[in-house]
Amino acid sequence: AGFMRDAAEKPKAYAIKWSELTVTFPRKAEAAEFLGYQPRVWDGCVQETPCLVRRRRLEARMNSWRWGIMPSGIQQRLVEMGWAQRTWVEGEPPASYASSWSNLPYNQAVPARLLGYTHDTWELCPGSKCLERFAFIQDRFNGPWGALKLSQQRAWMLLGHSPVLWAKHGMMGTTALQSRWDELTPEQRQQASFLGFDHESWQGCNSNWVAPSGAPGSNNSLLVSPDVRFRQVRARMVIKRPFAEISGNVFGNRVAQMPTSFIILFQRSIARSLFCGNPPLSNDAKTYIDASGSPLCKDKKSFEMQNGRVNVNTVTEGSIIVDFSIGANRSATQETAKALFQALQRQLSRSNSALVQDSEFGRYARVATLEQIPLSQLASVELEAALRFEKTRGAYTSATACQLHEDPRNGITRCATVGSAHRQEFGIAAVVGLFAAAASWL
Repeated sequence: AGFMRDAAEKPKAYAIKWSELTVTFPRKAEAAEFLGYQPRVWDGCVQETPCLVRRRRLEARMNSWRWGIMPSGIQQRLVEMGWAQRTWVEGEPPASYASSWSNLPYNQAVPARLLGYTHDTWELCPGSKCLERFAFIQDRFNGPWGALKLSQQRAWMLLGHSPVLWAKHGMMGTTALQSRWDELTPEQRQQASFLGFDHESWQGCNSNWVAPSGAPGSNNSLLVSPDVRFRQVRARMVIKRPFAEISGNVFGNRVAQMPTSFIILFQRSIARSLFCGNPPLSNDAKTYIDASGSPLCKDKKSFEMQNGRVNVNTVTEGSIIVDFSIGANRSATQETAKALFQALQRQLSRSNSALVQDSEFGRYARVATLEQIPLSQLASVELEAALRFEKTRGAYTSATACQLHEDPRNGITRCATVGSAHRQEFGIAAVVGLFAAAASWL
């Protein structure tokens, strides 16, 4: 017991809510009462103390922890959450922090609770008034640029800030604040959320705010229209390096004849830049190297789930010309292929982006350009297959798309409104046609 106290090691029982503790472990609840705990105190004084007050106290306590000298019990909880020494020093949160409180797995929910988080402080106090949340953000970033964590500096830099602007105008000096939330790029919205903003607080809680005409940072072109959802994108990357670097055959080959090393490297590097959730920019290339010396991937689960969406079609000579496709999103929560293509364009335009700084692909990305290949540029066979696929795909709406998941022969029925055998047969035939068209296109 003395060792646990010195190491700030709390028993896992402290992560259990009082209502659950009294039912599941009544003896431990009795012991807690003997020690002076009351139900509301045990649960973190959630009802008595405003969320933002508790969040501010939690951040102050966590900012006082220094990795090399913090109690071993606290460090162990942080490791269980995904922290490491470098990420702790830089303030770069692990992938677990992107999960909602209810979606945290047990092995991360327990250490989060032991570290002092509650459901509302974890979610950045969404129930608090907007002006109070905005004041909290202003107070959080009221110091000099040098006092910010590296992760916070990187986030503000992506939002158009710099040390010079910060010294002159503080937090409000960023040009991105002249744009509406919906005009920010997905990467900018992600970093703004990391800093504590949301759609409501971005413009200082002024719901009637309108960006000045011609304001810098306006990104209306980035808004993805509904007609590009659940579609793939064909793209071409031209890398201005000698073709001999990747193949002994300078005349170029189809993918089936190419050395697999470059194809695999290309696919995993592009996928890593899109799906790993790594810092969007950094002036230090070491940011994108993990503790083992391998390329960084913060969110391995997302990478493993989506890396198959990047597929090389051909690699040919003319410098190095890579034609590839970005597969359609499989759910509404995943980024569309069009949005991912735009994200790649933005990464190639920045010398300090995750892709350009990538240890495997950076030398190619630094001299690469990217363009989308419209259907009109496809070969006649590919064009015919693509149009056939689009015609089949267009026959489905949000009301009938459930037919794509049906298999009556195996008892799988997803469409509650489908009642006739004829309609089921039509659904099966359409599914076969859809996948045949997709296969021929790909």
